[in-house]
Amino acid sequence: MSASSLSRHPRIGLLVFLSAFTVTLISMCTSLILLFSSLVYVPSPLSSSTQWLFISTPRIVGLVQLSGGTLSTYYVLLVGAIISSFMVLAHKDLRPCLDRILESIKGQREPTLWDDNVFIMTPRLLSIMFFFPTVSYLLVEIAGASAVVPDFGSRPIWEMFYGFANASVWEELILRVMFLGIPLGLYCTIQEGWKPRMLEGFGKVTRSGFFFLLFSSLMFAMAHAYGGWDMYKVPPTFFTGMALGYAFLKRGLPGAIILHFTLDFFTMAAWVEPRLWAAVEVGFFIMVLAGAYYTLKYIMEVWQAATGSEKKERGRDEDGRKDISRMMNARRQVIR
Repeated sequence: MSASSLSRHPRIGLLVFLSAFTVTLISMCTSLILLFSSLVYVPSPLSSSTQWLFISTPRIVGLVQLSGGTLSTYYVLLVGAIISSFMVLAHKDLRPCLDRILESIKGQREPTLWDDNVFIMTPRLLSIMFFFPTVSYLLVEIAGASAVVPDFGSRPIWEMFYGFANASVWEELILRVMFLGIPLGLYCTIQEGWKPRMLEGFGKVTRSGFFFLLFSSLMFAMAHAYGGWDMYKVPPTFFTGMALGYAFLKRGLPGAIILHFTLDFFTMAAWVEPRLWAAVEVGFFIMVLAGAYYTLKYIMEVWQAATGSEKKERGRDEDGRKDISRMMNARRQVIR
């Protein structure tokens, strides 16, 4: 079985992509609205609490303690960082994304698998990030074990907003930047003679980049094991770290922040308004199915790369994209 076997039914791939894209876009926009509105009611109770900023070694080590007005100001900065990341990426990628989706619908095939447009890449990565924890949790249940999961439902809404916003930004700084961006940047500067920009991304995944990607993902997984979960969380969180690291390498810190934010805030609307749980669960189910599809497809692509058939398969993707572009150009000529 090869990746080309999945390409024999391009309409299925297009349907999967459009479904994941729609769910992701709705969730992302809803979460951004909720995040912005949280500035009205979160800073006040937050100013009466105390929170730690930590680093991972991979054990969780407290770095600095925030409270009062400092903590409220920090939350405003977190919200600003997330919204700014979205605005920067939307300015660059939203219009090209819509153009490519329109081309794909007309050509009856999904956008190319390695497209690094953040609004095309995020639904695929996000679906995989839902798929692996679901499979891991089911395996734990089948084995008769009980997984330790933090009780998010017992926390007040303002604390959930702070916790998820902090994870979306701070974890990317201390894990993706510290264990992936900085060491890889130094290596590229010293050994390869080029200076990457962490805010814009490295643009590619080299062998050295893959090594640091694995290392940062392992640190990310172990940090969660020590941070209130248990060891069952390590395998799925490792793959989540791989997805976040890939987004970081391709689209820089804003890309990783937005992907992390969309993941953590996926259920936030239902926590705010419980009547939305049914809709959120339907969206989650769609994403898990899409994650199964994209997991298989990415594994096949990696296998092709390892066996030397990657260029042939990517050439087919490019030929398909050129066919769509030629078809649209011909249509424009007819209209004129």
